[in-house]
Amino acid sequence: MQRLLLFLAVLSPFVHCVLDDDDDDDVHVAHGERLSKPEFDACVKKCGDQYENCSKAIHTLWLNFRKNRQKITAEMVKCCLAGETDHSQPPTLSFATCVRDNCHAEMWGCNIKKRHSGFLSEDEKLGILERENREKERMRKLRSSKPFRILP
Repeated sequence: MQRLLLFLAVLSPFVHCVLDDDDDDDVHVAHGERLSKPEFDACVKKCGDQYENCSKAIHTLWLNFRKNRQKITAEMVKCCLAGETDHSQPPTLSFATCVRDNCHAEMWGCNIKKRHSGFLSEDEKLGILERENREKERMRKLRSSKPFRILP
C-alpha cells in the first residue's frame, strides 16, 4: 500500500508580518508591528494545517497520478493559492489567503512532494518501464546513426 504525504514549505526569507497591540490575549494582526518568530511560525502552522485538510479531499486521486494529474494540479492550486490577489476573500479559502490575512505574510507558496512507503503501484511501475524503454530506444538510435569504422 502506498502512502502519500504532502509537505508544505514557505520559501521566503523576507516575510513581513505584523501584530496589533491589544490589551486582550488574542493575537490580532494589523499593519505597523511585527509578529514574533514563534507567533509567526504558529500562524503559518495553523494555515498549513488548513492546507493539509483541503488537500486530503483528493487523496484517492494520487493513487493513479498519471491519469489524474490535471485534477490534482487544479485542486492543489485551489488549496494553495485561491483568492490570493482578492482581498475580499476569507482567510479560510486557501493557504495564501490564510497567511496573507492572519500572518500578514507578503510572500507565500506551497511545495508538494510525493513520498513512498511500501511498494510501487502498477501505474508507477508502468511509468518507470516506459521511461526505460524510451531511453533504450534513444540509445539504439544513437548507435545506429554513428558509422562503424573498420580498423586495419
